[in-house]
Amino acid sequence: MTTISNARLSERVSHSRGPFDFSMFRRPNCQLASRRAQQCSSSARERRVVVYARSGSRSGRRSGRRSGSRSGSSTQEERRRDITIVGLGRIGHALKGMIPPATNVTLVRRGMQISKSGTGPIYVATHNADLPAVVEATPESRLPDLVFVQNGMLAPWLESRGLEGNTLALVYFGAATNELGEVQVTDGGQTVVSGRYAAHMAWLLGEGGVKCQQLNRTQFQQKSAEKLLWATVFWVICEALGGITVGQVVESYRPQVRALVAELLPLVQAEVLLEVAEALEVEGVTHNLCEYSTAIQHAVPSVQMALAEFDWRNGWFLSQAQTKLHLEWLRLANVSESFLQQKRRRLP
Repeated sequence: MTTISNARLSERVSHSRGPFDFSMFRRPNCQLASRRAQQCSSSARERRVVVYARSGSRSGRRSGRRSGSRSGSSTQEERRRDITIVGLGRIGHALKGMIPPATNVTLVRRGMQISKSGTGPIYVATHNADLPAVVEATPESRLPDLVFVQNGMLAPWLESRGLEGNTLALVYFGAATNELGEVQVTDGGQTVVSGRYAAHMAWLLGEGGVKCQQLNRTQFQQKSAEKLLWATVFWVICEALGGITVGQVVESYRPQVRALVAELLPLVQAEVLLEVAEALEVEGVTHNLCEYSTAIQHAVPSVQMALAEFDWRNGWFLSQAQTKLHLEWLRLANVSESFLQQKRRRLP
């Protein structure tokens, strides 16, 4: 595979917001088999790997898996809740595999209605584009039970549906299907949740060995801004450089991450609470994004998912401002001009 000289990049790239010459880049020819091998590899530097079979059996569950759960009567209260999971992709299967055997679980697939008589949290583990259909399939009395775990700028959409008070989670763990059809979960160590079912989600993830912190809404908004930037920045840089891993980006292209964060961060700061905007600064945000990427260093972000959720990620930034570095990275990642023209609009 063609390599790109980081020394050459360092000569041309400012560590803040200086000019960036993209003409030096040539997109490497990355073999699909190599990319899949990188995604499936493991490392001692990763914090935890838990594997759940698609059938729901738990293979490879490690001792000490309840490190993130609570003890006593509060834990028993969470155990007694019924659980509904909407969407059976990687995240949905990972959540399903964490549920203890005695818990009552309902799985909702595309096109199915959510029960009016049910109780407990409804974990919405779908793509962003499916959210309107999920809300339509949910009885009005159960709308407060919806728990959203999606990436991207959700706030405007949630507010337009009167769901801004629902439980929200930022998932910082990788979930990938291995060759045996099992879901491999790698904890990034920064998952957070806020809202009515925060305690329940912290307990559930703790059952799977995934650390989860409960936050108030202000704290959560700051973390949400950082996650939005990660979901916007890392996939496009990984893809532009030939499908490399997030760990390789941190190791060799951290100045480029910082430069793009510096360009996009002011757009986020304009949308959040003043105290949150003041807490968000380039060095700290860059550090947090890179720390998470190091924890899941072998992951290669899904380009297909990033494009499917474009309106909620990169598209939201483009709707605020057409910034130079952002557009250059998108073009380097082979995002077509026609696609960009189509997507340059505000979220519905």
